Amino acid sequence: RAAEYLSERPDWDGKTLVVTGTSQGGIQSFVTAALNPKITALLTLVPAGCDNTGDLVGRQPGWPGWLNGVSVGDKEKVRQTSRYFDAVNFAARVQCPSLVGLGLIDTTSPASGVFAAFNQLRGPKEIVVMSHAEHKNRNGSQALYSKRFDPWNKALVKGKPVPPE
Repeated sequence: RAAEYLSERPDWDGKTLVVTGTSQGGIQSFVTAALNPKITALLTLVPAGCDNTGDLVGRQPGWPGWLNGVSVGDKEKVRQTSRYFDAVNFAARVQCPSLVGLGLIDTTSPASGVFAAFNQLRGPKEIVVMSHAEHKNRNGSQALYSKRFDPWNKALVKGKPVPPE
């Protein structure tokens, strides 16, 4: 709804509408970019909600941990429902340029799930792999993403194409 509101404002330039978010805001960015064709770029850092069924193939699912605390009888119903809310599901519908950052030691948004979502993106895309980054920016561990986010953001604000890697 926020994207719809912004795109209907008379002061919108009609060209640039960027979604950006970190963690839970990351999955919200995937969803918004997938469902609103007016979104022109997606920029997300350590997005949550990726690979909800990763446990079926030996991967750690990302936050929110749909199956945590679920009784045995309900597990399959919850697992099936979680597929809809998976960022991987929405990423397959994203066609705009996308910048995605992930931390290799992030246990909240495991790298395997973020890679799974990234691989589904349909438009031009760039991934920033931060080898020493957890979910939080401890000791500047996410600086590499900021180094790419800043030029992307500056170019997009000016209506220019995203800068090459």
